[in-house]
Amino acid sequence: MSPASATGYMALATAMVYMAEPERALAAVDKAVHLDPANRENWYAVEGSPQGWALTSLGRYQDAISAFKHDRGFHPDLFWIHLGIAIDNVELGHDE
Repeated sequence: MSPASATGYMALATAMVYMAEPERALAAVDKAVHLDPANRENWYAVEGSPQGWALTSLGRYQDAISAFKHDRGFHPDLFWIHLGIAIDNVELGHDE
């Protein structure tokens, strides 16, 4: 992976979520956003909000909801984003 590839870091973030390494996933998201902040919305069509899922894995449900809702603004029909919001609301005891 090129150290200058924002897309590569987003793919790494997704892999880290799947490998139960949420802290490393968040670090990869931060690196991707730093490298290419203007292109963030394009990554979520494929990656499904690794930041939201990493925050969910850490039990930071309200932060995860905020991340998912931000990403939903770019891709309102992406199932994984809606699922993340629902899971986090259940974890917080909300009936949404």
